[in-house]
Amino acid sequence: MANECQIKMKWRIKEDVLKEAINKSNTTIKESPHFKAPKILGVEYYLSLQIDEDDPNEINLISYLGFEMAMKVRVEDIYDTTGGWGRTLCNREELFDPEKKFFVNGIMEIALEGTLKALGIKRKAPESSSLADILWENEEGKDLTIVVKGQELKIYKWILYGKSPVFKSELNSGMNEAHENRIDIHDFKFETVEIAIKHCYERDIKEFVTEKNASELLHFADNYNIELLHLCF
Repeated sequence: MANECQIKMKWRIKEDVLKEAINKSNTTIKESPHFKAPKILGVEYYLSLQIDEDDPNEINLISYLGFEMAMKVRVEDIYDTTGGWGRTLCNREELFDPEKKFFVNGIMEIALEGTLKALGIKRKAPESSSLADILWENEEGKDLTIVVKGQELKIYKWILYGKSPVFKSELNSGMNEAHENRIDIHDFKFETVEIAIKHCYERDIKEFVTEKNASELLHFADNYNIELLHLCF
């Protein structure tokens, strides 16, 4: 695979189409077709006309690089980035002023030429979910509903069996909860219960634990004998 290639494109825009697009847009006015770099795998380039965020009267022309892989690419003599680079093209009045000649016979043509140089390339590691995350997100097969002040949390019964002997005893007691596969909790907030159950799924709950809910979480852990929940503090 080459680490350098020449790129070029011509983008033609009709004047009436651009006028309509500007009137409808607050940011990106128009975007060119995307072109693939001929020799550098996984890289595409394109142009974009945008309204300036700081001055809505200004029109910017931005060139962008897109990547299928993690990389750093330099556009020779222009910029060194993995995003976009551009500059002010003109203001709104100048764009459609016949004397400025941005349009010829109702057509504006923008040409791009440059050299792409790959400074370093590596494939992105595929994002993967832990088994705990998969079990938490997957609703199929969940056979127990925990109800906290009208809010419901559906989970797998066997997960509570393994983490809380109190819940296990309650679900094996022959009480209505066991027959209905439903547990009503009245003494704790829904947030507390949800965080504790996430812990039972062996998910990382550190970002959810605060000074405000820590005490109640510990009380929940003691109440339902979830010993390992104490180690999260």
